[in-house]
Amino acid sequence: MTRGITLYPAQEEALIEIVSGANVILNTPTGSGESLVAAGAGASWRGGPALSGSRDPA
Repeated sequence: MTRGITLYPAQEEALIEIVSGANVILNTPTGSGESLVAAGAGASWRGGPALSGSRDPA
């Protein structure tokens, strides 16, 4: 489902890795969407609705 956000390739790759349980260091230029990846990581960790396949933080 598309929600009006088009991810940059680095964002998409990072989020896929995060949701799969990997640790990720994202080294990209300023303004390339690091905050969006951080928000997605937080939602994934908390089991929030933003990302599917999230893990249980407990």
